[in-house]
Amino acid sequence: MDYLLSFLKASKGMILVTMEGWEKSWGVNLELKFCQEHQIPVYKIDPNEIPSDLSQVLSVSLDQSQVNALLKTG
Repeated sequence: MDYLLSFLKASKGMILVTMEGWEKSWGVNLELKFCQEHQIPVYKIDPNEIPSDLSQVLSVSLDQSQVNALLKTG
């Protein structure tokens, strides 16, 4: 998991694809906490509603309270 977090730290953000089971993933929960601690933007996308222009998804990241709510879900 260390190498994944290193990759995440070097990235410009995390796109959370809310496919079935994501809430139960300890890895996703760890990544969300890591993003929160390192002020890495998180973008949420429903796999059933992926727009043809992904810039729509990447235009607005989740705020801290939204990320907190996701962590409580997981």
